[in-house]
Amino acid sequence: MHESKNCASASSRAAATSRLNAVIKSVVYRATELGHEVYGIRRGWEGLTHMKPGPGLDPDYIVPLDRVNTRSIDRTGGTWLHTSRTNAAR
Repeated sequence: MHESKNCASASSRAAATSRLNAVIKSVVYRATELGHEVYGIRRGWEGLTHMKPGPGLDPDYIVPLDRVNTRSIDRTGGTWLHTSRTNAAR
């Protein structure tokens, strides 16, 4: 059986967004210690419902996360992955 080593993170609500950055950083650090690749889904539900299909990652909505690009995100306000007002039920 093939073991997947990918995980993704998305932010869907504006409330408590500055604390989400610390959670994202923690997930990235721990997952990379375990040998996993981590991807961030930008703009919440919009990132899931509007990304362009194709063989590669849609750079508008999917961003690889690693220790380098998440090193200082817990020191910024607002969520680093951004949120949207997209209603997934529609």
